Amino acid sequence: MDVFYSDKQKTFIPPNPDIPDRVEAIKDYLERAGGYKFHNIKSATKKDLLLVHTDAYIEIIESCKEKELYWLTPDTPVVEAVYELAKIAAGGAIRAAEKEGFALIRPPGHHAGSDYGMGFCYFNNIAIAVRKMQEKGVKKAFIIDIDAHHGNGTQDIFFNDKNVFYFSIQQDPTTVFPGIPAKNNDHVINMNSSAGAEDNDFMAAFENVKKYALKFKPELIAVSAGFDTWHNDNMTDIKIKDMNTYRKIGEIISGLGKELDAKTFVVLEGGYCINVLGALTWNFLQGLKS
Repeated sequence: MDVFYSDKQKTFIPPNPDIPDRVEAIKDYLERAGGYKFHNIKSATKKDLLLVHTDAYIEIIESCKEKELYWLTPDTPVVEAVYELAKIAAGGAIRAAEKEGFALIRPPGHHAGSDYGMGFCYFNNIAIAVRKMQEKGVKKAFIIDIDAHHGNGTQDIFFNDKNVFYFSIQQDPTTVFPGIPAKNNDHVINMNSSAGAEDNDFMAAFENVKKYALKFKPELIAVSAGFDTWHNDNMTDIKIKDMNTYRKIGEIISGLGKELDAKTFVVLEGGYCINVLGALTWNFLQGLKS
């Protein structure tokens, strides 16, 4: 599998849990495991960003200087390094979409809307990649978000686009960040898990992805892969305890891709239990490769 990664991601150490050690732990684990080919990332262009974000919002991120600390929200600071780093992350998502690979990137993106950022997110990486693939001719895309936090930004971006289906399974967002109720329509489906949900409960809800994907018949499957559902990750209250559960999730998505003859790619979102993050990611990717 092709993995898209940049050493430049080490340059920004924010005052929040999205630290460089996250992607480094995953990279080290995948390199030791073998079977993954690493590629450097070409940054997204401003034109790419404009596929999703407003020019005024991009200007806020682009114009901040190191000495002029600006906060989008209390957990999402903007300094000069952020703009270039966020363009690298978005570029990684685009390359993963083009090559059916894994974007090993930070900062994450699924909390960022067209004109706002929050929750460590600046640009919505997976949304930009999906829009880029639409630009290249993809007519129907199916986004699967397995992060424990609701991808409110992705939901908002595609809420009125019936050519993109957004399926998300997460802890009830009114009980954890972002604290905003999820919204559903005929192509946006949010499956809420209660605090304390374990492997069987989570998988029972996730199994619903099959009926929606098979009915929608996408050409492209895009996965927002967050691993903060692990029981020792203190960012949420989902309690997955068996690493093999992530492999099963990957296997289900792989099966959908084969049945639908849909290209599939993965973008890293959250996951903050660094001592096991590499193993969790590897298990998921192994399932996806099956």
